[in-house]
Amino acid sequence: MIDLDATLPHLRRAANVVRGVAAAGGTIIFVGTKPELGPTVRKAAIRMGHNAFHIADGWTPGMFTNKHAIFGFEVAANIRIVPDLVVFLNPLQNMQAIRECALEHVPTIGIIDSNVDPRVVLYPIPANDDSIRTGELVAGVLSIAGREGLEMWRQTLKNRVSEREQASRDEEEEARLEEEEELEREERLKESKKSNPYPELQEASYRRARPSMAETIEVARQHQPQFNKRPLQPASSWKDFAGAMAGEESTSGQGREVFDEDAALFEDEDEAGESELEWNDGEPTESYQRRR
Repeated sequence: MIDLDATLPHLRRAANVVRGVAAAGGTIIFVGTKPELGPTVRKAAIRMGHNAFHIADGWTPGMFTNKHAIFGFEVAANIRIVPDLVVFLNPLQNMQAIRECALEHVPTIGIIDSNVDPRVVLYPIPANDDSIRTGELVAGVLSIAGREGLEMWRQTLKNRVSEREQASRDEEEEARLEEEEELEREERLKESKKSNPYPELQEASYRRARPSMAETIEVARQHQPQFNKRPLQPASSWKDFAGAMAGEESTSGQGREVFDEDAALFEDEDEAGESELEWNDGEPTESYQRRR
């Protein structure tokens, strides 16, 4: 005797397996080699869809394990023959097929009667395998579950296509925004060059890089030609620098040349009309500081 209360949960579990395999894009084979089960497995494969197949005339030994000899090397190389799941409506008459599925690691579902070991298949369904009505019921439930899984698979493919299209649109939008930001930055840089007499320093500041002393001197020479006549060199001390500006010899022994143009700059400010500056030991005198 078979307890139908135990059959229902096993049938539900098998339906979930079929639905999951179909939702992942897997292929399923319905096997019913009895003459009266032929139309049942054929209808089940048609009801499920393009990922389902059926075997009704009998299992050919070596169909999975020796497919190159049966189908040919070209067919076996280009077509996937081993499925992802096999459903047996009469497993006792298809033990060779069950062994090949086990060798190829293919999960199996089968109607298990009281005279069949339930361990021969991975997902047994306790029921009467001699009843045609039982075979039709089980095949119908599993095929409908497979059809639902195929619908889920199609929706997954559509979502993937939509995600790729959305990702492509996002990349295009990001590239467009980056291009607009680059154009805006170039426009701001052009405007700043027009309004700033020192565009080189402005550009360095825009790059958030502090301009060096050499860059500042170079810009000053470019925009104030009178600076080009004075050789600018670093002084070792304030006395060297002051001595160089006064035309005197520095404490380190280095001499500086004083041009008439430099002296002329101070003629208007010198109340006594002197063109020479007053220094005391390399330091500017108090009268010079007042004039400055």
